[in-house]
Amino acid sequence: MVEATRPTTPLPAAAFRAFRAFRDRFRGEIVTPDDPGYEGGRRVWNAMWDRRPALIVRPLDPDDVAAAIRFGRE
Repeated sequence: MVEATRPTTPLPAAAFRAFRAFRDRFRGEIVTPDDPGYEGGRRVWNAMWDRRPALIVRPLDPDDVAAAIRFGRE
């Protein structure tokens, strides 16, 4: 069974450039709503919270964690 997903809004050009720069320097895995592992990755143990983040990141090291936090702040 395939779940219905919310329609996505295109990113503004500046946000798209920031994402591309982040993706280029991030060494871990980045999962987007278009990826097959997104539905499973977005679920948390407490089913009361059903969230659909724009990205799910799986960092490889502390540098990836720092890059993800910086990107999230921007």
